[in-house]
Amino acid sequence: EIVDNAVDAKAKNIKIQIIEKEKSHGQRTRTEIDKIIFLDDGKGISEEKLNGCLTFSEGEGTSDDRIGSFGVGLPNSSISVGKKVEVYSRHNKSKWLYVFLDLDDQQKREKAEFDDAKEKSPKDVFKGEVPAGINTIIVWSKLDKLDASRAKTIIKRGEKLLGRIYRYKIIEGLKISISSYEDNNKDAQAPIKQILPYDPLFVTTDQNYATKYIWQHA
Repeated sequence: EIVDNAVDAKAKNIKIQIIEKEKSHGQRTRTEIDKIIFLDDGKGISEEKLNGCLTFSEGEGTSDDRIGSFGVGLPNSSISVGKKVEVYSRHNKSKWLYVFLDLDDQQKREKAEFDDAKEKSPKDVFKGEVPAGINTIIVWSKLDKLDASRAKTIIKRGEKLLGRIYRYKIIEGLKISISSYEDNNKDAQAPIKQILPYDPLFVTTDQNYATKYIWQHA
């Protein structure tokens, strides 16, 4: 759902970063996924749309140019894996705006409502500068419904799934990468995975940036 939205926003580069953190469980500690961050260089989200992006049934409808349809993808996909989603976006090179949905926070409110978008830089998300060219950042946290605790498991699944779903977009030039980081560490734990088109029926014929890598491993 998140990648669909980025593609609909005409993104050419989509980055998925999985942040791991050492957490205590009784007298034991273990490393597990703490956050998942999605970044894209699409056109960004206007303030009006940002104010409705976490409300169910707020969307842009259907169109031949869109992959998604109803305005439930962002909030529904987010709360299906965790209790909190944050959205940072800037539209037409304007200032960064921020909205969030936190299920714990919602329980404390007298009414189910969302705060309007406010100005807020996402630089704290990365403990430094925001990657160049990025216009929308989505952060998933309080991940209590993931069926995997380690980033390498998600990456292994994601490589084939993203490669299959978006193979035609990748052939047309879309670049999707997935990587893992330790909390407070700017360097990826392993080489960043560039998603290659996965064509199980071998029906695509056009060459693309991934072709040489496929032939190297053929």
